[in-house]
Amino acid sequence: MIIFSLLFSIAFRVPFFGFFSQAEAKNKDFYNLVSIIVKQDTYDKLSTSLNTYSKDLQANLENTKVIILPVPNDSSTFSISSLNESLFLEWYAGLDKSVSFESRLVWTVLVWNITLPIIQDGTNTIKSIAPYTDFVDKAYIYNSESQTYKKNEEASDSFKPEIWHWVISPNTWDKKEDITELKIYFEKNHDFYKWKWEFQISNGILNGNKEEVAPSDYKSYVFYFDEFREEKSINYASYKAYKAYLDNREDLTYNRFSKELANKIKNEVLWAQNSELQELASKIDDAELQKAFANTSAPDLTLSSDIATKSISQKTVKNFVEIFNAGSISDMRTNVHNAWRYNSGSSDVGVDFVPYFVSVLDLVSDEVIKSVNTDLENQLDITVKNSLAKDIKIPNKIEYNSLENIVLWWTEYTNYFYGRKASDLKTTSDCTIYRGSTYNSGTLVEANRWLNISLIESDLKLCPKAKNPTWIYAGATPMALDTSKINSLEISLKSYDINKAVLPLFDILGSKKTTRNK
Repeated sequence: MIIFSLLFSIAFRVPFFGFFSQAEAKNKDFYNLVSIIVKQDTYDKLSTSLNTYSKDLQANLENTKVIILPVPNDSSTFSISSLNESLFLEWYAGLDKSVSFESRLVWTVLVWNITLPIIQDGTNTIKSIAPYTDFVDKAYIYNSESQTYKKNEEASDSFKPEIWHWVISPNTWDKKEDITELKIYFEKNHDFYKWKWEFQISNGILNGNKEEVAPSDYKSYVFYFDEFREEKSINYASYKAYKAYLDNREDLTYNRFSKELANKIKNEVLWAQNSELQELASKIDDAELQKAFANTSAPDLTLSSDIATKSISQKTVKNFVEIFNAGSISDMRTNVHNAWRYNSGSSDVGVDFVPYFVSVLDLVSDEVIKSVNTDLENQLDITVKNSLAKDIKIPNKIEYNSLENIVLWWTEYTNYFYGRKASDLKTTSDCTIYRGSTYNSGTLVEANRWLNISLIESDLKLCPKAKNPTWIYAGATPMALDTSKINSLEISLKSYDINKAVLPLFDILGSKKTTRNK
C-alpha cells in the first residue's frame, strides 16, 4: 500500500478524532481540529477502523478534536472545500451551534478516492489539493460556470496554505483490494500506538516484489522529510555560505585558491549581511545606528599570498547540511530512532535526510565534473603531444674555450631555469615558476618557494651554519623576508636574484598573483 503525503510537515504535532471522541482534552476552552474526509460508501466499510484511528490520534495529541466527515459519493470539490473552510473560519460552531468551546481547523486527512479540485493557472489545468487547505488570501477562486478553480490575480505571489494535509490512498486499481489494504494500514497504525512490536525485518519485501523477502540481517533505511522543521532550522548566514560554495565550486574543487577567490567569497558571505543591515539602517531615522553600520569594513587580503587565503576560502563556505541547525537534525534523527524500525543499535540509525542527501549529491557532482574535465584535458594533452607539439631544444650547458699566454682555458657553464638544471627539464612547465594565464580574465601567479612560509624550518636545517644561509636559493627563501613589512600583511623579500639560484625555486604552495608578463 502506498501512503502518499503531499505535504507532511511536523506530522502528528496536532491531534484529532472523528465524530468527536469522548476522551477529555486538557483544555476545554480551545481545541485544534482535524477533519477526516471520506466518501460515505467507504466510511460504511471502514467505520470501525476510522473511529479507532481517530481515537488513537486524539489520545496522543493534546487539545485536539478529530471530526470524521462522511460526504456523499457525488459531493463536489466545492462542497468539500467549503466544509474545511467553515471549520477554519467559523470553528466547529459552523457545524454545530450548540458547542461552547472555541476551535480552529489545522489539518485535513483525505481517505482514499476523494476527488481533487481542478485548478486553472493560465493555460495550465491540473488537479490540486490547494483549495482544500487555502482559505485566506486564496490562490485560486471557485468559478461556478466552469466548476473549476481559477487563479486569483489579486492574491499574493507566495502560496501559503493555512492547514496541513495528509492523503491515505493505496491505489491498487482494484476497489476491493484497496479497502483491504486500508484496513491493514489502520490495523498497523493502531498496533503502533499500542506498542505491540509487531514489526519484523524478515516480514519486509525488497524492490516491491513479495517473492523477494528481505533477509534477517537486512539493514533497513528510511527517507525522512520534515519540510517545516527544516525550513525553520535554516541559518541565513550559513545559507549564504552554501550559496558561495555553489557559485565557486569549480575553483574550490580544483584548489584554485587566490586572493581574488577569498575576496569574492568574503564579500558574498562575511559582509553581505552587513550590507543588508546597512540598507535597513538607512531607512531608520537614527544617525548613530546608520553611522555604526557605515563604519563596518572587511580585512584587506590584497597583500596576502594566495596560499595564505586557502583556509579563509575553505572555512567560509559550507556544504548543504551545515546550513541547518544541528539540534533540529538531531531531533529528527531521534524521531526515527524512537520508531525502533531502523536501528541496528542504540546509536546506529538507518535514516537519510534531505540535507545529507543533497550534500552527498554535491560531493558526487564535484567529483564527476572534475573527473570529466580531467579526462578531457588529458586527451587534449595526448593529442597535442602526439600530433601537434614539437620538442623545444634547450642547451644544457655552455662550454667556453680561450687561449691566454699559450695556455688553453676551458670553462663550462651549466644552464639553469629558475634553479633547475636544464638537463633535468622534461616539460615546458619545468622551464618556469609561473602558472596560469591572464587570458580570458584568468590569473597569472608566481609559484615561488620564498612565498611558502612553512619552508623556514627546512631551510634552516639545510644551512644550519652558513653565514648567509640564503645563498643556495639566491635569496628566495622565507628566511629572507622583509620583517619590517610583515605587520602590514605585505610579504616581500629584502633582495634576491632569480638567475643565481642553484636549487629549484618552483613551489605551488607559494603561489601569488603577479602582473609580470612571463
